[in-house]
Amino acid sequence: MRDLIARGIDVNGVRDELSALMSAIEMGHLEIAQALIEAGADVNYSTSSGWTALHHAVDVQCDGLAQRELRPDAAMIRVLVPAGADARARHRDLTAGEDARNRGWTEGEELIRAAE
Repeated sequence: MRDLIARGIDVNGVRDELSALMSAIEMGHLEIAQALIEAGADVNYSTSSGWTALHHAVDVQCDGLAQRELRPDAAMIRVLVPAGADARARHRDLTAGEDARNRGWTEGEELIRAAE
């Protein structure tokens, strides 16, 4: 990824309303997400419905991993929050922290709420 960034890849590229950062989150590629953020990816890009990278990280950890019977991992949240992800952004009238709480993911909720 760092090579692609050095070659000028658009770190804020969007496909089907998902940013490159959201795609890295979807695939669980923490190092790629970090590289994109370091290169200037917009951590607060949102889809037309208000879906953000932080919402996406909660969704991936709670839904995707639950389907494989794995525990959520807060590593992506720990990258997004210090990078300035807006913990107050709302999607379907929920912040990412509220979504984490509703899904029973206490660690995720606490990390996000600390940024509010």
